[in-house]
Amino acid sequence: MGPESRRFSSLRDAHEFMKTEVDRPVEPGEITLDNGFKLDMHPHFFDDGTFTNSYDLNWAPEDARAAMRITPRPESMLVPAPGVSASTSATFFTFLDEASATPRQASLNLIISEGRILGMPVVDRETLYIRDGELAMDHIAASGELSLNGRTLTWAGSRTDRDAQSHVYGNGNIRVTLRRDPQTGSKRCLDETTRFTPVMPATEPRSDVGFMASADGTFTSVAVAPQGGMDIFAHDLVVRCPEGHVNRTGENRLAIKSISSLRAENLPEFAVSCGPSLKTPDFAAHPINQDPSLGTRPVFADLQAIRMVVYGGLDERTHIRLFDGRPGSSTFPGVTPAQTRDIITADIGFTWGAHVDGGGSARISIVKDGVLRSFGNRQYLKWPRPGQDYFLWEREPPGRDVPTRFELTRPGRARGPRDLEVGKHLGPVSDLLRQLGGGSPRNRANPESAPAHPPAGRENLHNPHGALTRSPTERGRSMGFS
Repeated sequence: MGPESRRFSSLRDAHEFMKTEVDRPVEPGEITLDNGFKLDMHPHFFDDGTFTNSYDLNWAPEDARAAMRITPRPESMLVPAPGVSASTSATFFTFLDEASATPRQASLNLIISEGRILGMPVVDRETLYIRDGELAMDHIAASGELSLNGRTLTWAGSRTDRDAQSHVYGNGNIRVTLRRDPQTGSKRCLDETTRFTPVMPATEPRSDVGFMASADGTFTSVAVAPQGGMDIFAHDLVVRCPEGHVNRTGENRLAIKSISSLRAENLPEFAVSCGPSLKTPDFAAHPINQDPSLGTRPVFADLQAIRMVVYGGLDERTHIRLFDGRPGSSTFPGVTPAQTRDIITADIGFTWGAHVDGGGSARISIVKDGVLRSFGNRQYLKWPRPGQDYFLWEREPPGRDVPTRFELTRPGRARGPRDLEVGKHLGPVSDLLRQLGGGSPRNRANPESAPAHPPAGRENLHNPHGALTRSPTERGRSMGFS
């Protein structure tokens, strides 16, 4: 254990130490990278005696190209990618401490990576997208058109009230509940019934079809459930379709023709659903606070917490800004959603902007002179492992793994191959059919006959087919808050 780590025999002792070590205003300063990126750091003090530390990564659009790294499983923020000058955590994802399985894609709602659709929205939501290397924002409705076996159908997100010929299901359909835990305070637990599509009456003239993403950007079916009850986690996309358009015994091919204002022939390179726009008049009334997939604690209530925002400033620069804090601190608790807007408005103002995932996921990393440096989010305290009797705090902990992050490179720089190769890392459909237990497509959606999955030890986290049994990991026992 190096000099930057500390052991504590009690949680109270750890909190007392963090009051002096973590709850400190950052020294004002600016770090300029050789390609025009800047990281501005300074504290902001409030009238009630609290403060936040602001870390503002910003750049002129002509000086940088933005991209996203989207992976099926969360990965460390502290692994530098070749050619990337700066990176930050991005948007919300499926985060569970206890669940019988994990989804094939950890991200929530809309996911577009390298111009290919990997996940569909089940609810209307603000969306951050990247087109020609520039970040922007729009509000995307969960509706549009798709092609099923050559026939055009309207579709809508299953959590909307829209009438449509077909309805889409995904990770956004799950319900996460908070359960008190004597050691960590609380755990995020999956309501297992929400992992499956609702069961339909036998007379319902529709079927649920489970699809896998193909390398050409379309989707291929691997399971059909005439009465519903299909495992959402076991598929990249589940669509409830009119029975007359579904091939029960053979292959079904699906292509997304439009998602709200996005057209298949002109998709952005990257897009992900995000949090409320900075122009939201009342953050507490935003529907994301009632989103069951994010847990029972309203994420944008009028409470101080670690927040991260992406916005276009009136200085004609793009900003990714982290307002840091420590959960439980009386002086360094973070900011409310409204305070983020007020601070940005007072500083330089904005033309557009949106909140992204904050809490224990928020982090900024830069590469300066070949050295990776991390900023913000130092609140992680590792709880005792089995057989240990101490808490461990480290000055630069790895923090929470994330499946989406923003990456900045110099214009024209060619990046290396991405980790995510749709149709390759997922494995052939024949492997998936064996995983689902074989048999007829109608039987594969039966929850009672779901296959057993391997234990969720660290060696299993990269299983290409997902759907792993999961127990709390070391990071799940850390003091991380969403």
